[in-house]
Amino acid sequence: MFKQLHRKLTLTNALILICFLLVFSYSIVSIFSYALGQSSKVTLRDKANQIIRRSQELGTFDFIIIEDYMEEDSSNKNVLRNSLDVHYIVWDNNGRLSSLNYVDQDLIKELFEQSREVYENQSTEFEKMKVSNVNYRIYTQYYTLPNGIGGVIQVYQSSEIDHFILNQLFFIIVTIGLCSVIVLIIISSFLAKRSLEPVKQSYERQKEFVADASHELRTPLTIIKSNLEVLSLKEEETIVENKKWFDNIYTETDVMAKLVQNLLTLAQMDNKQISANMQIVVLSLIVENVCKKMSVLAREKDILLQSIIADDVLVKGDQNRLEQLFVILIDNAIKYTPKGGQVKVSLMTTSDKAYISVKDTGIGIEEEDKNKIFQRFYRVDKVRSREQGGVGLGLSIAKWIIDEHKATLEIKSKLNEGSEFIIGFTSKNK
Repeated sequence: MFKQLHRKLTLTNALILICFLLVFSYSIVSIFSYALGQSSKVTLRDKANQIIRRSQELGTFDFIIIEDYMEEDSSNKNVLRNSLDVHYIVWDNNGRLSSLNYVDQDLIKELFEQSREVYENQSTEFEKMKVSNVNYRIYTQYYTLPNGIGGVIQVYQSSEIDHFILNQLFFIIVTIGLCSVIVLIIISSFLAKRSLEPVKQSYERQKEFVADASHELRTPLTIIKSNLEVLSLKEEETIVENKKWFDNIYTETDVMAKLVQNLLTLAQMDNKQISANMQIVVLSLIVENVCKKMSVLAREKDILLQSIIADDVLVKGDQNRLEQLFVILIDNAIKYTPKGGQVKVSLMTTSDKAYISVKDTGIGIEEEDKNKIFQRFYRVDKVRSREQGGVGLGLSIAKWIIDEHKATLEIKSKLNEGSEFIIGFTSKNK
Protein backbone atom coordinates (compact mmCIF):
# COMPACT_ATOMS: atom_id res chain seq x y z
CA MET A 1 0.00 0.00 0.00
CA PHE A 2 2.69 2.48 0.96
CA LYS A 3 4.85 1.57 -2.05
CA GLN A 4 1.93 2.30 -4.33
CA LEU A 5 1.26 5.58 -2.53
CA HIS A 6 4.95 6.47 -2.79
CA ARG A 7 4.93 5.85 -6.54
CA LYS A 8 1.73 7.85 -6.90
CA LEU A 9 3.14 10.82 -4.98
CA THR A 10 6.38 10.73 -6.98
CA LEU A 11 4.49 10.51 -10.29
CA THR A 12 2.16 13.33 -9.30
CA ASN A 13 5.09 15.54 -8.32
CA ALA A 14 6.85 14.69 -11.59
CA LEU A 15 3.79 15.61 -13.66
CA ILE A 16 3.38 18.87 -11.78
CA LEU A 17 7.05 19.73 -12.34
CA ILE A 18 6.89 18.87 -16.05
CA CYS A 19 3.73 20.95 -16.52
CA PHE A 20 5.36 23.83 -14.68
CA LEU A 21 8.45 23.50 -16.88
CA LEU A 22 6.38 23.58 -20.07
CA VAL A 23 4.35 26.58 -18.93
CA PHE A 24 7.49 28.36 -17.75
CA SER A 25 9.36 27.65 -21.01
CA TYR A 26 6.41 28.75 -23.14
CA SER A 27 6.01 31.92 -21.07
CA ILE A 28 9.69 32.87 -21.35
CA VAL A 29 9.79 32.22 -25.10
CA SER A 30 6.53 34.13 -25.58
CA ILE A 31 7.84 37.11 -23.63
CA PHE A 32 11.07 37.17 -25.63
CA SER A 33 9.16 36.71 -28.88
CA TYR A 34 6.88 39.62 -28.02
CA ALA A 35 9.84 41.80 -27.04
CA LEU A 36 11.67 41.01 -30.29
CA GLY A 37 8.51 41.68 -32.28
CA GLN A 38 7.95 45.04 -30.61
CA SER A 39 11.57 46.02 -31.14
CA SER A 40 11.37 45.05 -34.81
CA LYS A 41 8.11 46.95 -35.22
CA VAL A 42 9.67 50.14 -33.85
CA THR A 43 12.71 49.71 -36.09
CA LEU A 44 10.62 49.15 -39.22
CA ARG A 45 8.25 52.01 -38.42
CA ASP A 46 11.13 54.44 -37.85
CA LYS A 47 12.74 53.35 -41.11
CA ALA A 48 9.44 53.79 -42.95
CA ASN A 49 8.96 57.29 -41.56
CA GLN A 50 12.51 58.18 -42.57
CA ILE A 51 11.88 57.05 -46.15
CA ILE A 52 8.47 58.78 -46.25
CA ARG A 53 10.05 62.08 -45.21
CA ARG A 54 12.65 61.68 -47.97
CA SER A 55 9.96 60.88 -50.54
CA GLN A 56 7.85 63.85 -49.48
CA GLU A 57 10.86 66.18 -49.65
CA LEU A 58 11.54 65.07 -53.23
CA GLY A 59 7.84 65.06 -54.11
CA THR A 60 8.07 61.71 -55.88
CA PHE A 61 7.85 57.99 -55.23
CA ASP A 62 10.63 57.28 -57.70
CA PHE A 63 13.58 58.62 -55.78
CA ILE A 64 15.98 55.68 -55.84
CA ILE A 65 17.32 53.74 -58.82
CA ILE A 66 15.44 50.48 -59.10
CA GLU A 67 17.54 47.43 -58.38
CA ASP A 68 17.31 44.32 -60.49
CA TYR A 69 14.79 42.68 -58.18
CA MET A 70 14.20 39.87 -60.66
CA GLU A 71 17.78 38.71 -60.16
CA GLU A 72 17.86 34.95 -59.78
CA ASP A 73 21.37 34.74 -58.36
CA SER A 74 21.07 32.52 -55.32
CA SER A 75 23.99 34.17 -53.56
CA ASN A 76 22.15 37.50 -53.53
CA LYS A 77 19.10 35.81 -52.04
CA ASN A 78 21.23 34.23 -49.35
CA VAL A 79 22.67 37.61 -48.51
CA LEU A 80 19.17 38.98 -48.16
CA ARG A 81 17.87 36.11 -46.09
CA ASN A 82 20.77 36.09 -43.68
CA SER A 83 21.02 39.83 -43.31
CA LEU A 84 19.87 41.93 -40.39
CA ASP A 85 19.45 44.94 -42.70
CA VAL A 86 16.09 46.60 -43.13
CA HIS A 87 14.76 46.56 -46.72
CA TYR A 88 11.94 48.50 -48.33
CA ILE A 89 9.62 48.78 -51.34
CA VAL A 90 7.65 51.85 -52.46
CA TRP A 91 4.49 51.51 -54.57
CA ASP A 92 2.91 54.47 -56.38
CA ASN A 93 -0.78 55.26 -56.68
CA ASN A 94 -1.09 53.03 -59.72
CA GLY A 95 0.40 50.02 -57.94
CA ARG A 96 3.67 50.25 -59.80
CA LEU A 97 6.98 49.48 -58.12
CA SER A 98 8.80 52.79 -57.71
CA SER A 99 11.67 52.18 -55.33
CA LEU A 100 13.21 49.17 -53.60
CA ASN A 101 16.43 47.66 -52.34
CA TYR A 102 17.17 43.92 -52.40
CA VAL A 103 13.90 42.06 -52.84
CA ASP A 104 13.15 38.42 -53.47
CA GLN A 105 11.05 37.61 -56.54
CA ASP A 106 8.72 35.37 -54.54
CA LEU A 107 8.44 37.93 -51.78
CA ILE A 108 7.47 40.81 -54.07
CA LYS A 109 4.39 38.95 -55.26
CA GLU A 110 3.17 38.56 -51.69
CA LEU A 111 4.00 42.15 -50.83
CA PHE A 112 2.06 43.48 -53.80
CA GLU A 113 -1.19 41.88 -52.61
CA GLN A 114 -0.72 43.33 -49.16
CA SER A 115 0.16 46.80 -50.48
CA ARG A 116 -3.06 46.98 -52.52
CA GLU A 117 -5.16 46.24 -49.45
CA VAL A 118 -3.39 48.91 -47.40
CA TYR A 119 -3.70 51.41 -50.28
CA GLU A 120 -7.42 50.86 -50.59
CA ASN A 121 -7.99 51.17 -46.83
CA GLN A 122 -5.37 53.95 -46.42
CA SER A 123 -4.21 52.09 -43.32
CA THR A 124 -1.13 50.73 -41.60
CA GLU A 125 -0.33 47.06 -41.01
CA PHE A 126 2.37 45.08 -39.23
CA GLU A 127 2.44 41.35 -39.80
CA LYS A 128 4.59 38.27 -40.16
CA MET A 129 4.96 36.34 -43.39
CA LYS A 130 6.81 33.25 -44.53
CA VAL A 131 8.00 33.18 -48.13
CA SER A 132 10.28 30.53 -49.64
CA ASN A 133 10.89 29.12 -46.14
CA VAL A 134 12.10 32.51 -44.92
CA ASN A 135 10.29 34.37 -42.13
CA TYR A 136 9.78 38.12 -42.44
CA ARG A 137 8.34 40.94 -40.39
CA ILE A 138 6.67 43.48 -42.65
CA TYR A 139 5.52 47.01 -41.87
CA THR A 140 3.17 48.48 -44.51
CA GLN A 141 1.98 52.12 -44.43
CA TYR A 142 -0.08 54.34 -46.68
CA TYR A 143 1.20 57.92 -47.16
CA THR A 144 0.70 60.89 -49.49
CA LEU A 145 3.00 63.28 -51.30
CA PRO A 146 2.61 67.07 -50.99
CA ASN A 147 0.52 67.04 -54.19
CA GLY A 148 -2.01 64.70 -52.55
CA ILE A 149 -1.08 61.57 -54.51
CA GLY A 150 -1.03 58.51 -52.30
CA GLY A 151 1.37 55.60 -52.21
CA VAL A 152 2.44 52.69 -50.07
CA ILE A 153 5.75 51.91 -48.43
CA GLN A 154 6.64 48.47 -47.18
CA VAL A 155 9.60 48.01 -44.87
CA TYR A 156 10.59 44.45 -44.04
CA GLN A 157 13.25 42.49 -42.26
CA SER A 158 14.14 38.83 -42.07
CA SER A 159 13.22 37.34 -38.69
CA GLU A 160 15.26 34.16 -39.16
CA ILE A 161 17.80 35.26 -36.56
CA ASP A 162 14.94 35.84 -34.10
CA HIS A 163 13.58 32.36 -34.74
CA PHE A 164 17.05 30.94 -34.28
CA ILE A 165 17.49 32.78 -30.97
CA LEU A 166 14.05 31.71 -29.73
CA ASN A 167 14.61 28.09 -30.73
CA GLN A 168 17.98 28.05 -29.00
CA LEU A 169 16.48 29.71 -25.94
CA PHE A 170 13.66 27.17 -25.83
CA PHE A 171 16.13 24.31 -26.26
CA ILE A 172 18.36 25.61 -23.46
CA ILE A 173 15.43 26.17 -21.10
CA VAL A 174 13.92 22.75 -21.80
CA THR A 175 17.29 20.98 -21.49
CA ILE A 176 18.11 22.66 -18.20
CA GLY A 177 14.53 22.18 -17.08
CA LEU A 178 14.48 18.46 -17.87
CA CYS A 179 17.76 17.96 -16.03
CA SER A 180 16.29 19.88 -13.11
CA VAL A 181 13.09 17.82 -13.27
CA ILE A 182 15.09 14.58 -13.14
CA VAL A 183 17.00 15.83 -10.11
CA LEU A 184 13.81 17.11 -8.50
CA ILE A 185 12.02 13.81 -9.15
CA ILE A 186 14.83 12.00 -7.34
CA ILE A 187 14.61 14.49 -4.48
CA SER A 188 10.80 14.29 -4.56
CA SER A 189 10.94 10.51 -4.34
CA PHE A 190 13.25 10.76 -1.35
CA LEU A 191 11.08 13.40 0.36
CA ALA A 192 7.90 11.46 -0.41
CA LYS A 193 9.44 8.40 1.20
CA ARG A 194 10.44 10.42 4.24
CA SER A 195 7.04 12.11 4.49
CA LEU A 196 5.30 8.73 4.33
CA GLU A 197 7.50 7.23 7.03
CA PRO A 198 5.59 8.83 9.95
CA VAL A 199 2.30 7.79 8.32
CA LYS A 200 3.62 4.27 7.90
CA GLN A 201 4.82 4.17 11.49
CA SER A 202 1.48 5.50 12.71
CA TYR A 203 -0.34 2.94 10.61
CA GLU A 204 1.80 0.12 11.99
CA ARG A 205 1.31 1.36 15.55
CA GLN A 206 -2.43 1.54 15.03
CA LYS A 207 -2.48 -1.98 13.62
CA GLU A 208 -0.53 -3.10 16.65
CA PHE A 209 -2.84 -1.17 18.93
CA VAL A 210 -5.95 -2.72 17.41
CA ALA A 211 -4.43 -6.15 17.95
CA ASP A 212 -3.36 -5.28 21.50
CA ALA A 213 -6.66 -3.62 22.38
CA SER A 214 -8.54 -6.61 20.99
CA HIS A 215 -6.37 -8.89 23.11
CA GLU A 216 -6.84 -6.72 26.20
CA LEU A 217 -10.60 -6.67 25.72
CA ARG A 218 -10.84 -10.32 24.80
CA THR A 219 -8.93 -11.46 27.89
CA PRO A 220 -11.18 -9.81 30.52
CA LEU A 221 -14.29 -10.72 28.54
CA THR A 222 -13.17 -14.35 28.51
CA ILE A 223 -12.48 -14.25 32.25
CA ILE A 224 -15.83 -12.60 32.95
CA LYS A 225 -17.61 -15.19 30.83
CA SER A 226 -15.78 -18.04 32.58
CA ASN A 227 -16.63 -16.68 36.02
CA LEU A 228 -20.27 -16.24 35.05
CA GLU A 229 -20.37 -19.84 33.82
CA VAL A 230 -18.98 -20.97 37.17
CA LEU A 231 -21.57 -18.88 39.01
CA SER A 232 -24.36 -20.35 36.90
CA LEU A 233 -23.39 -23.77 38.24
CA LYS A 234 -23.62 -22.56 41.85
CA GLU A 235 -27.13 -21.24 41.95
CA GLU A 236 -27.75 -22.52 45.47
CA GLU A 237 -24.69 -20.82 47.01
CA THR A 238 -24.80 -17.31 48.48
CA ILE A 239 -23.05 -14.24 47.09
CA VAL A 240 -20.60 -14.32 50.00
CA GLU A 241 -19.65 -17.89 49.18
CA ASN A 242 -18.97 -16.87 45.59
CA LYS A 243 -17.22 -13.62 46.44
CA LYS A 244 -13.97 -14.49 44.67
CA TRP A 245 -15.81 -15.05 41.39
CA PHE A 246 -17.53 -11.68 41.70
CA ASP A 247 -14.20 -10.08 42.59
CA ASN A 248 -12.68 -11.51 39.43
CA ILE A 249 -15.53 -10.09 37.37
CA TYR A 250 -15.17 -6.69 39.05
CA THR A 251 -11.41 -6.61 38.46
CA GLU A 252 -11.71 -7.44 34.77
CA THR A 253 -14.54 -4.95 34.35
CA ASP A 254 -12.30 -2.30 35.87
CA VAL A 255 -9.55 -3.16 33.36
CA MET A 256 -11.95 -2.75 30.46
CA ALA A 257 -13.31 0.52 31.85
CA LYS A 258 -9.79 1.91 32.14
CA LEU A 259 -8.95 0.91 28.57
CA VAL A 260 -12.15 2.42 27.18
CA GLN A 261 -11.58 5.62 29.17
CA ASN A 262 -8.06 5.97 27.79
CA LEU A 263 -9.34 5.43 24.26
CA LEU A 264 -12.01 8.08 24.79
CA THR A 265 -9.45 10.53 26.16
CA LEU A 266 -7.16 10.01 23.16
CA ALA A 267 -10.06 10.48 20.75
CA GLN A 268 -11.02 13.73 22.48
CA MET A 269 -7.41 14.89 22.38
CA ASP A 270 -7.24 14.21 18.65
CA ASN A 271 -10.45 16.14 18.03
CA LYS A 272 -9.39 18.94 20.40
CA GLN A 273 -12.56 18.40 22.42
CA ILE A 274 -10.74 18.70 25.73
CA SER A 275 -8.37 21.30 27.07
CA ALA A 276 -6.72 22.07 30.37
CA ASN A 277 -8.75 24.26 32.76
CA MET A 278 -5.94 26.48 33.97
CA GLN A 279 -6.00 28.05 37.42
CA ILE A 280 -3.67 28.50 40.37
CA VAL A 281 -3.47 25.17 42.23
CA VAL A 282 -1.51 23.84 45.20
CA LEU A 283 0.79 21.32 43.56
CA SER A 284 1.95 20.00 46.94
CA LEU A 285 -1.54 18.76 47.84
CA ILE A 286 -2.09 17.16 44.43
CA VAL A 287 1.16 15.19 44.63
CA GLU A 288 0.52 14.20 48.24
CA ASN A 289 -3.00 12.90 47.46
CA VAL A 290 -1.79 10.90 44.47
CA CYS A 291 1.00 9.32 46.54
CA LYS A 292 -1.55 8.26 49.17
CA LYS A 293 -3.72 6.62 46.50
CA MET A 294 -0.82 4.85 44.84
CA SER A 295 0.67 3.60 48.13
CA VAL A 296 -1.96 0.83 48.21
CA LEU A 297 -0.84 -0.45 44.81
CA ALA A 298 2.81 -0.22 45.87
CA ARG A 299 2.19 -2.27 49.02
CA GLU A 300 0.41 -4.96 47.00
CA LYS A 301 3.58 -5.34 44.92
CA ASP A 302 5.86 -5.09 47.97
CA ILE A 303 7.38 -1.85 46.64
CA LEU A 304 8.44 1.00 48.91
CA LEU A 305 6.82 4.27 47.80
CA GLN A 306 8.59 7.28 49.31
CA SER A 307 7.64 10.93 48.93
CA ILE A 308 9.47 14.16 49.71
CA ILE A 309 7.10 17.05 49.05
CA ALA A 310 7.83 20.74 49.51
CA ASP A 311 5.01 22.67 51.22
CA ASP A 312 2.60 25.10 49.57
CA VAL A 313 4.01 24.97 46.05
CA LEU A 314 1.74 26.89 43.65
CA VAL A 315 1.54 26.46 39.89
CA LYS A 316 -0.95 27.33 37.16
CA GLY A 317 -2.63 24.19 35.88
CA ASP A 318 -5.61 21.88 35.65
CA GLN A 319 -5.94 20.01 38.93
CA ASN A 320 -7.66 16.96 37.44
CA ARG A 321 -5.17 16.66 34.57
CA LEU A 322 -2.19 17.09 36.89
CA GLU A 323 -3.54 14.37 39.14
CA GLN A 324 -3.99 12.14 36.08
CA LEU A 325 -0.41 12.89 35.00
CA PHE A 326 1.11 11.89 38.35
CA VAL A 327 -1.04 8.76 38.56
CA ILE A 328 0.24 7.66 35.15
CA LEU A 329 3.90 8.31 36.02
CA ILE A 330 3.78 6.68 39.45
CA ASP A 331 1.71 3.75 38.14
CA ASN A 332 4.29 3.15 35.41
CA ALA A 333 7.12 3.35 37.93
CA ILE A 334 5.43 0.73 40.12
CA LYS A 335 4.49 -1.41 37.12
CA TYR A 336 8.07 -1.68 35.85
CA THR A 337 9.77 -1.99 39.25
CA PRO A 338 10.33 -5.55 40.50
CA LYS A 339 9.11 -6.78 43.87
CA GLY A 340 11.13 -5.30 46.74
CA GLY A 341 12.11 -2.22 44.73
CA GLN A 342 11.60 1.47 45.48
CA VAL A 343 9.73 4.38 43.92
CA LYS A 344 10.57 7.88 45.11
CA VAL A 345 8.42 10.95 44.40
CA SER A 346 9.94 14.38 45.06
CA LEU A 347 8.59 17.92 44.75
CA MET A 348 11.32 20.55 44.78
CA THR A 349 11.33 24.28 44.05
CA THR A 350 13.74 26.94 42.87
CA SER A 351 13.22 30.68 42.59
CA ASP A 352 10.89 30.34 39.60
CA LYS A 353 10.41 26.62 38.98
CA ALA A 354 8.69 23.65 40.60
CA TYR A 355 10.11 20.23 39.77
CA ILE A 356 8.37 16.87 40.17
CA SER A 357 10.62 13.83 40.12
CA VAL A 358 9.37 10.23 39.88
CA LYS A 359 12.30 7.87 40.32
CA ASP A 360 12.23 4.07 40.40
CA THR A 361 14.61 1.12 40.65
CA GLY A 362 12.94 -0.73 37.80
CA ILE A 363 14.04 -2.15 34.46
CA GLY A 364 15.13 1.18 33.01
CA ILE A 365 14.83 2.48 29.46
CA GLU A 366 17.30 2.06 26.64
CA GLU A 367 18.66 5.29 25.15
CA GLU A 368 17.05 4.63 21.78
CA ASP A 369 13.64 4.21 23.43
CA LYS A 370 13.64 7.52 25.31
CA ASN A 371 12.25 9.42 22.35
CA LYS A 372 9.66 6.72 21.61
CA ILE A 373 8.01 5.95 24.94
CA PHE A 374 5.53 8.82 24.61
CA GLN A 375 4.44 7.69 21.17
CA ARG A 376 0.95 6.35 21.13
CA PHE A 377 0.72 2.56 21.35
CA TYR A 378 4.47 2.23 21.97
CA ARG A 379 5.68 -0.05 24.76
CA VAL A 380 9.27 -0.77 25.75
CA ASP A 381 8.52 -4.22 27.21
CA LYS A 382 5.46 -5.58 25.41
CA VAL A 383 5.23 -8.80 27.42
CA ARG A 384 5.49 -7.07 30.79
CA SER A 385 3.09 -4.35 29.67
CA ARG A 386 0.45 -6.89 28.68
CA GLU A 387 0.91 -8.77 31.95
CA GLN A 388 0.43 -5.51 33.85
CA GLY A 389 -2.65 -4.54 31.85
CA GLY A 390 -1.05 -1.77 29.81
CA VAL A 391 -1.66 -0.99 26.16
CA GLY A 392 0.78 1.87 25.64
CA LEU A 393 -1.68 4.74 26.06
CA GLY A 394 -0.86 6.21 29.46
CA LEU A 395 2.37 7.98 28.56
CA SER A 396 0.78 9.42 25.40
CA ILE A 397 -1.84 11.05 27.60
CA ALA A 398 0.86 12.15 30.05
CA LYS A 399 2.82 13.85 27.25
CA TRP A 400 -0.28 15.72 26.14
CA ILE A 401 -0.88 16.98 29.70
CA ILE A 402 2.75 18.10 29.98
CA ASP A 403 2.50 19.98 26.68
CA GLU A 404 -0.81 21.60 27.67
CA HIS A 405 0.87 22.97 30.81
CA LYS A 406 3.92 24.12 28.81
CA ALA A 407 6.05 22.15 31.24
CA THR A 408 9.52 20.75 30.63
CA LEU A 409 10.38 17.06 30.66
CA GLU A 410 13.66 15.31 31.32
CA ILE A 411 14.24 11.55 31.40
CA LYS A 412 17.19 9.94 33.12
CA SER A 413 17.54 6.20 32.89
CA LYS A 414 19.98 3.32 32.99
CA LEU A 415 19.05 -0.12 31.77
CA ASN A 416 18.30 -2.53 34.64
CA GLU A 417 18.98 0.23 37.20
CA GLY A 418 15.91 2.42 37.00
CA SER A 419 14.43 5.58 35.52
CA GLU A 420 13.68 9.12 36.64
CA PHE A 421 11.09 11.44 35.08
CA ILE A 422 11.56 15.11 35.95
CA ILE A 423 8.82 17.59 35.04
CA GLY A 424 9.36 21.32 35.45
CA PHE A 425 6.50 23.80 35.98
CA THR A 426 6.62 27.57 36.26
CA SER A 427 6.18 28.37 39.94
CA LYS A 428 3.54 30.91 40.98
CA ASN A 429 4.94 31.37 44.48
CA LYS A 430 5.88 34.98 45.15
